[in-house]
Amino acid sequence: MISLINLDTKAVEPKKTVLISSSYGLWPILEYELDMAKRKLDEGYRVIFLTCEGDVPSCEANKGDSGEPIKRHCLECRSRVKHALDWLQAKEDQLSVISHKKLSPQQQEYINSTIDSIKKYDEAHIRSLVNIDDTEIFESSISALITELQVSKPCLSQHSKKLKLHLRVAMESYYSAVNILEEELVDEVYIYNGRFPKYRQILRVANRIGLDVKVYEYPYSGYENYITVNGTYPHDFGNTSKLIQSVVESSTLPEEKIISEGKNWFTERMFNKTQLAEPMLPSFNYWQKTGEIGEWEDGIYNIVFFISSEHEYYAIKEVRETQPYGQIEALKAILSATRKALINVRVHPNLQDRDPLFLSQIMDLDYEKRIKIIDADSSVDSYELMSKADLIVSFGSTTGIEAAFLGKPVITVGASLYAAFPATALAYTHKDLLELVIEAENNNYSKFPSVTQRNVEACKFAYGYSNFGQKPKYLLRQSFSGGTMLSSEGRTKIQAKQYIVIFNRLIDLPSKLIKGVISLRDPYKRKKFFANPISLLITTLSRHE
Repeated sequence: MISLINLDTKAVEPKKTVLISSSYGLWPILEYELDMAKRKLDEGYRVIFLTCEGDVPSCEANKGDSGEPIKRHCLECRSRVKHALDWLQAKEDQLSVISHKKLSPQQQEYINSTIDSIKKYDEAHIRSLVNIDDTEIFESSISALITELQVSKPCLSQHSKKLKLHLRVAMESYYSAVNILEEELVDEVYIYNGRFPKYRQILRVANRIGLDVKVYEYPYSGYENYITVNGTYPHDFGNTSKLIQSVVESSTLPEEKIISEGKNWFTERMFNKTQLAEPMLPSFNYWQKTGEIGEWEDGIYNIVFFISSEHEYYAIKEVRETQPYGQIEALKAILSATRKALINVRVHPNLQDRDPLFLSQIMDLDYEKRIKIIDADSSVDSYELMSKADLIVSFGSTTGIEAAFLGKPVITVGASLYAAFPATALAYTHKDLLELVIEAENNNYSKFPSVTQRNVEACKFAYGYSNFGQKPKYLLRQSFSGGTMLSSEGRTKIQAKQYIVIFNRLIDLPSKLIKGVISLRDPYKRKKFFANPISLLITTLSRHE
C-alpha cells in the first residue's frame, strides 16, 4: 500500500506562500476565491491556485446521468476560471496555476487496482481497502454519495458505480495532495468545503503535516460574508458554533444592540418572511398557511418533535458522534419515557419525495396512539406548532433556536450551530434525553434555561450568525449567483466565453424544459413560477445545470 512518506519529518522553510485548492468553477464560490487570492497577493504572498483540468471522475457541480462530468460543461468551467485568473493580473512570480491532479503511474495503477478489487459492498470491507493514513477516503466518499442521493443510508451495492466514482476522486485527491505538498513549500492552505472527496483528502494531509489550513464556504447569511474555518470543515457544528459565539464576544456593540439586531433577524425570518434566500439556513414554508394548526388537542401535554433531513448530517461524524441515536430511535425513547404526552412529529418540508426509507420508518410510527405525524407537505404552520407546544425537541434544526426565541423550552439532541448559546437544553446521551423529557412532562424545567435566557441567547446567536464570516474587499454581490469583481479598472463580471455559454444552454434547453414542466406538479414550485414566470425562466435557463 502506498502511504505518506517522510511528510511528517519534512523540514519546511518559512515562505510567504498560500495554496488555494479551488472549488468548481461553475459555482459562484469562485468570486470569493478571487477575493481571497487578491488579498493574499496584496499582502505580498505568492499564490498557488489549484484548478481542475476537466479530469475529475465525479464532480458535484457537473454531473451527467451516469454520474460522470459532461465535457462541454467542463469546457465552460475552465473558461470561467481562466477569466477569473486573468482578472487577478498577477505576475508569474506571484501566481502559479497548477492542476489539482498530480499522480505517478504507480499511484494511478494502485488506485485502479484498489477500485477494481471492491467486490463486497459493506462499509467495513470498503473502508479497509481504501482508507490510507486516517485521511477518511471512505468517509468523504460516502458523504458525497449521501448528498448526491439525498438518502441517509444508501444501498452501496445499488449505487456501486457512483460510489466507486467518489472513491476514485478521493484516492486521486489524496495522492495528489501528498505529491503537491511535497513539491510546493507553502505556509497556508485554503480549501473549499472540506467535506467532499475532492477536498477532504488535502485537508487531512495538510492537517497531518501541520500546515495552517483554512476551509471556506458560502455565506451563512446574505451574500457577502464568506465563511473561513481553521483546521476543519464548517460542518463540524460544535466547532462552528463556538466561532459564531466568538463573533458576539468580540463585538464592540452594547449587549442591548446585539440583542435588538438578533431580534430583528428572527422577526424578518419568522414573521415578515422577507429574509434573503440563504444557502446554508434556508426557510421552508412551501405548503404552510400562517396560523393553521390542524387537529390540535388542548388539555394534554404536547411535545412537538421537528424531524430534520437526516441525510444532511448523517455523514458528518462530528455531528453524529454527539447524538445517542437517530431520530426514529429518539422518538421511540421519548414515547416509552413519557406517560401521557402526545408527540406531534413535524416532518421537515425538505423531505418531501426524498429519503424514502427514512420517511417510511417515520410513517410506521403513525400506529402509535400517542404519536401524530404531520406530513412534509402539510399546510400546518410550524411556527403555530411552536407557540402551542409544551416542549420542543430538535436534532439541531433551525426550529430549535426559533422556538427558543419564542421563549419555549427546547431540547436539542447533539451538536448544532447554536449549541454554544445556552438557549436550549442539550442532550448528548440517552440518559440526558430521558431525564429532560420526563422532568418536563412533570412540569419541572429546572434543567432548562429560563424563559428570558432562551430569548436573549437566541438573539445573540442570530447576531453572531448573521455577522459571521469575512466581508469581501473586491467583490460586490447582491444575490447568490450574481456579483462583480471590483478593481481600479472598474467592475468585472466573471464568466465563460459567450459562445460556449450559448452553445451549452441551447443543448441543455430541451431537458431543462422537461424537468421544469415535471417540477410544476409541486404546488409550491407552481405557485412560485406563476408569481414571476419570466424572471424565473431567465434565471433557470441561464444556469448551466
